[in-house]
Amino acid sequence: AKQSIPDKAIRVFWLYMINPVTIFIVSLLGFTDSSMIFFLLLACYYSDFHSSKTSSVVSAISLAISISIKPVGLVFIPFFFMRFRHKVHYVIAIGLTTILLNSYYIIGASLNDFIFLFNLIFLKISIGHQIGDFGLAPVIVQVFGESVSGIFRLISLLNIIGIAFLYLFYINKLDSIKFCFFIFLLTLLVSNHIKPQYLLWIIPFAILNQVKSWPYLLFGAVFFVSHTTEWYTNTGALSPHVALGVFSIGDNGNSINRFIDLLNNVYLRNIMYLTVIFMLVPKGLFQSIISNTKDLCSRVDAVIFLSLIHISEPTRQEA
Repeated sequence: AKQSIPDKAIRVFWLYMINPVTIFIVSLLGFTDSSMIFFLLLACYYSDFHSSKTSSVVSAISLAISISIKPVGLVFIPFFFMRFRHKVHYVIAIGLTTILLNSYYIIGASLNDFIFLFNLIFLKISIGHQIGDFGLAPVIVQVFGESVSGIFRLISLLNIIGIAFLYLFYINKLDSIKFCFFIFLLTLLVSNHIKPQYLLWIIPFAILNQVKSWPYLLFGAVFFVSHTTEWYTNTGALSPHVALGVFSIGDNGNSINRFIDLLNNVYLRNIMYLTVIFMLVPKGLFQSIISNTKDLCSRVDAVIFLSLIHISEPTRQEA
């Protein structure tokens, strides 16, 4: 098993776990995104490099832990389920682990609590319970205000359609690392509620897929520092010196302060953000999407044509 672990994966693991941005998110902000991604990566490893009954159980347990930390991993359950031959063991392992890890909440919860929880999870995954700081949504809010909820629902619908498209055409063509990469790439492009800590999700998958990720790594770190510094300054939750070192950002003449203000401009920040996201798109992906879309349209046309023939046949016989 040790020989099947790529050397690059080991370097990515340490880069992801001990880099300053990850430490800042976990220790100062208190977010658990890096832990969620770690167990998702572990599920991918046992899915891509092993095919035994034990590996399917370990992968299911890892995914259940990831989901229990943050429910983002729910979208990957059908993918991992389809990849393993030992499906019964997989279902039992992921079900029991999820119940065990959440037993404290399950035992004390009422039916209304479960309804509220599932509604909240669906809302956060599909539409989002609040507008994010990156992507198209904050630009739309800046231009039209928050009253244009129809546009946000349309963007969320595009996200759901994109995920369904990936499942329909790529579930048997991609390994789990690539599939997770494409799901996160789609989410970063069209989700309404991208927060700074979400920028970490795709990093290990981008590096492992060997796409051009250095612009995203560079600008992602700058975006994160500039945004959180502005937030800290406005709320007074933490001294900005903690985030940016020993210089004072209270001086408006400070060149670093002016640079941070520039990056926090909604239009500039999101133009740069969308640019580096598009730079993550692998070569040939758009051609593949166009080809599969044409194939889907051909299948739909064929189904409609056959349905019309089937409907018209009884009419001809009666005549």
